[in-house]
Amino acid sequence: MGSKAGGGTPKKRLKNTPRKKVEYFAGARFKDNQTQLFYVRNANDMEDARRMVIDEVGRENIRCLLIAERDHNDAYVAD
Repeated sequence: MGSKAGGGTPKKRLKNTPRKKVEYFAGARFKDNQTQLFYVRNANDMEDARRMVIDEVGRENIRCLLIAERDHNDAYVAD
């Protein structure tokens, strides 16, 4: 009963390294059936990327919106 909780050896602190900035793809289909691909580089997370695309084109114009994290290991080549 005399032991303190967490009384083991002190844990080593990890260096405060900045987190790698994540980029996102956003695919939008509009009400007139046109589509557009967006590259979102300044978003903090996926919800922020979604909000940025909606703010750019307007919620009333979007029929469907897909957000995906960009994988930098894959090379994407457009035709």
